[in-house]
Amino acid sequence: FVLRASNIEYLAPAKIDDLISITAYISKLGNTSLEVMHEMVNAQTGVKLAEVKTTLVTIKMKNGVPTPIPVPEIIKERIFE
Repeated sequence: FVLRASNIEYLAPAKIDDLISITAYISKLGNTSLEVMHEMVNAQTGVKLAEVKTTLVTIKMKNGVPTPIPVPEIIKERIFE
């Protein structure tokens, strides 16, 4: 996988000594890509601090050019275990 895109939305500030809980999950599975969502929450207050969306693409190099390929079946199986 390679990182195709990343977007972060800051919702609230965090201080240096805050305990932060981070949750990540696959929100979308395409033919050649997957989208991962990350949520950062202040573990003491429950306030959501940020949301991050990353898009990952499966590729292979063909004659020096990155070419999208289907997400391997073993990856799809692991996602839905």
